[in-house]
Amino acid sequence: MVMRPGVAGAFFTSYRRESIALNHHLSQEIGPAADDSRRQPATGRFSMAELPSHPETRMTIQPGNTIPDTTIQVIDGGIRPGHTGELFAGRKVLLFGLPGAFTPTCSNKHLPGYINNYAEFQQRNISVMCLAVNDAYVMQAWAAAQQVPAGLLMLADGNASFTRALGLELDGTAFGMGLRTRRFALYAEDGVVRVLQVEAPGELRVSSAEAMLAAIGH
Repeated sequence: MVMRPGVAGAFFTSYRRESIALNHHLSQEIGPAADDSRRQPATGRFSMAELPSHPETRMTIQPGNTIPDTTIQVIDGGIRPGHTGELFAGRKVLLFGLPGAFTPTCSNKHLPGYINNYAEFQQRNISVMCLAVNDAYVMQAWAAAQQVPAGLLMLADGNASFTRALGLELDGTAFGMGLRTRRFALYAEDGVVRVLQVEAPGELRVSSAEAMLAAIGH
């Protein structure tokens, strides 16, 4: 898929407007900032906490488990196909997952935290990757808007294959949203999970960059 610059700009502007409109319905999981995460949603307002678990949800990956090998779209400036098994093999990796590009908490808190602390992860020889159930073009546009540094990989899991293999999906099909990634972070060495932190609905605490640096502890 190739877009002329003007067409691509219009597409992403339109997408972002639609995404902002959707944010009014994502109050608990991705709408509020972390400091407001304990507020209860207003009556009749949609809450990600209401989402049911997917009927085909697999057991959530645990420390000691091997990262599943699935295909994934990798964004590091350009877009290329990849395999998660290869991305995690022979290296230390911090993977954090979030519900969606261009959403408030993800854009204002979660991703920026890893951008701001990227140098610290580099000093520890830890690769950083961001996962969301979005298509590769949206993730590429979001990376550009957030000024994601070279080397911090954005993983576009458009069909939620990797997310489901990890057992970390949210089922939003009843609300016309399809599957989303839960907010989480994990640390793996040579493809084996060593630390896993999954957020409670509406929170951004244990999966932040600062929390994960402390949890890894070296």
